[in-house]
Amino acid sequence: ELGVGTIRDAFANYFFPGTSTIQTRARYMLFVPWIYLNLEKKLNLNQKSVSAEDIVRWARRDEVKLIYALLESDDTAGLIGKESKKGLKRLPSAVYWAGLMSWGIRLFPGSQDQYHKLLCSSRSRKMSFILNDDGDPVGGYQGENWDPGIPEPPCDFLEETSFDLTQDEASFLQDHIFLYHGNSVLANMVISEKPFDTEFLWDNELIYDLPHYLQKYIIDARNFSELMHGAALLYNLMLAQKRGNPEWVDDFEIRFVEWAERTSSRMDELQVWYDDQERFWCSEVLEQAKIPYRTKIFVKKWLYYVFNAALLQDLVKKSEVRELIRMREIQLKKGRARLENQRALDLWGGSSGDYQLDFRWSTARVMANDIVTGFHSGGGADA
Repeated sequence: ELGVGTIRDAFANYFFPGTSTIQTRARYMLFVPWIYLNLEKKLNLNQKSVSAEDIVRWARRDEVKLIYALLESDDTAGLIGKESKKGLKRLPSAVYWAGLMSWGIRLFPGSQDQYHKLLCSSRSRKMSFILNDDGDPVGGYQGENWDPGIPEPPCDFLEETSFDLTQDEASFLQDHIFLYHGNSVLANMVISEKPFDTEFLWDNELIYDLPHYLQKYIIDARNFSELMHGAALLYNLMLAQKRGNPEWVDDFEIRFVEWAERTSSRMDELQVWYDDQERFWCSEVLEQAKIPYRTKIFVKKWLYYVFNAALLQDLVKKSEVRELIRMREIQLKKGRARLENQRALDLWGGSSGDYQLDFRWSTARVMANDIVTGFHSGGGADA
């Protein structure tokens, strides 16, 4: 809501590459290529002409079959389409398309639409090269759409299956994460035997086994998350006050005081970090992300007010602090800003971005737990 998404995503992509907030379970990284590989095989045997629309329809049919197969399993947590079933609009293939490329499982370098068009233009699994303007293969693409080493799908996995990974499948995912992102937190997670059950990455025992540079960036992420949470709570408090809802006001006032107390208890440590904040802005994580200038200025101003406040609880009373929040929303939303647009305020549901940033940890820990469990149990083979 306050436009710090580029910083959030920079840390999330650095720690957990190939993941996204809408991913749920690790085995989708295999379900999706299995569905498409089966489709490619069928196309190779079928000499009739097909359209891209046919490809889309057939792939969707199989993805819907997968929904119903998983619904019959004992573990349906994270099942995409659990409620909407055949009415699902965003299919798992779309959710995992980018991640499959990031982990090196998908070799085809284009979009799903481009892939569908390619399938109907050539009947060989080893498709035609995609060439750039110089006549060279795009991204080193050599004609294979999927990694040839993908484990074979279980028989009839669209009829009966689960999210449990076999040992071979888990090992395959481990290998790809290490090959493409060996220096990431995720790579360390998938070979760890420690459970990933904490609310935030920095509270997990895993961090003590990480290289020093990753520990340093995790401290940066934690401090940014905890400090900027105050701005998010103040924004929601201002909305609640403007809306005139006493219950919402009381809730956010209490939460802001709790934030102030937690932050104050770490202030000595945070002050050292703040005094060296240029190192934070010049870190490898943020240098690669190209943080917008206005975002950087907003964060710096908020931090200035935090570290120059006699009492953090009193920030809610400071007109200049409230003006910073108000102007930031206007800068981002212009005429749709809730603090200025009564119609937008009336549609507000009582909270917006009031959670503390976890940098996609909640997604990554589920994916990693799936892989670790599969590797050590060797279970999940679908008969």
